[in-house]
Amino acid sequence: MTPTTTTHVTLSQIARIAWTGRAAVADWRRRHGDFPPRTGGTEASPLFDRAAAEQWLLARDRLPRFTTPAPADRADARLAGLQLTRTLMPGVLAGQFVNDYETTATQDARTALALLRDHACVADTLTQTAPLLLELGCLTASALATLNGYDRDRIEAWLTARERTARAAALADPGDIGASTDVTAVEVTQIAAEALWAADRNACYPQHAERTARRVWAQTSSRQRDAGRVRYELALSAGWLAAYVLAPALGADAQRIDAHLAALSRRIIDTGDL
Repeated sequence: MTPTTTTHVTLSQIARIAWTGRAAVADWRRRHGDFPPRTGGTEASPLFDRAAAEQWLLARDRLPRFTTPAPADRADARLAGLQLTRTLMPGVLAGQFVNDYETTATQDARTALALLRDHACVADTLTQTAPLLLELGCLTASALATLNGYDRDRIEAWLTARERTARAAALADPGDIGASTDVTAVEVTQIAAEALWAADRNACYPQHAERTARRVWAQTSSRQRDAGRVRYELALSAGWLAAYVLAPALGADAQRIDAHLAALSRRIIDTGDL
């Protein structure tokens, strides 16, 4: 029997197309009068024309178009991640919370964060924000490996505990964007950490990049009106986590940490080696 292309889709199938959850699609249907009308099924389990659903998603910039970042784009993301970590490190070393640091940092640091905030308003979620988060996750995972002697059980236990804490904070205040982006930052680090034990880390990258992109896309699409703020908070959460883990991995020595991050940046600029 010749297979046929499905012309009708459920809310769950639309969610998979849009890289989000069924609840988000149901909310779009409720809030937007131009959402495609039901073409079959029941009100409890409606069916929709697939082409109409995809067109609606595309018109509202909710249809992801993912491609694996090229080496040059990945290098740019790594450099941006290293610079962000350097910017945030003084706050981590001083024992501050990220929200406090945003207002008490040096003028140079506040300027850098303001530029990041402005860029987040226009950044592309899939080609700029997601690669940045994955590179920060890789930096965090590498620091965790240094701290824990590449002990997989200890690293995974630390990440699991961190994720549990972040989820509890997000559940306690669902409106706090920063709390929800803290969860994503840990999730991306968990993805990146898988490469620590891979025979070929570069071979893992395409899959890890797509999984990261899915998480970042889902978060920004669920708060589309605040997408710029979400992208900024995602970068801030991932950068703060990287600095938080890297600091003890390098003995909480400010000069040593800065020299290490500067050396990593120079290596990328000079050789392109990640």
